[in-house]
Amino acid sequence: MRAGRIRGPYGVTPPTPYASNSPTNSVTTTGHAMTTFNRIFTTERLLQIIVILAATIAMKLMG
Repeated sequence: MRAGRIRGPYGVTPPTPYASNSPTNSVTTTGHAMTTFNRIFTTERLLQIIVILAATIAMKLMG
């Protein structure tokens, strides 16, 4: 790792840009996709999904 590189969110150093003729995808090169995922799927929301799925499976088994 080179000195002076700034770490991004989550302690990860962003990838270095590469030479290409095609435009780069800003979502994959800057880490915005993971930030969006973390905003949508919070711990509370994931727990709600798990509880609903467990209740649905339990009702199916009982019926």
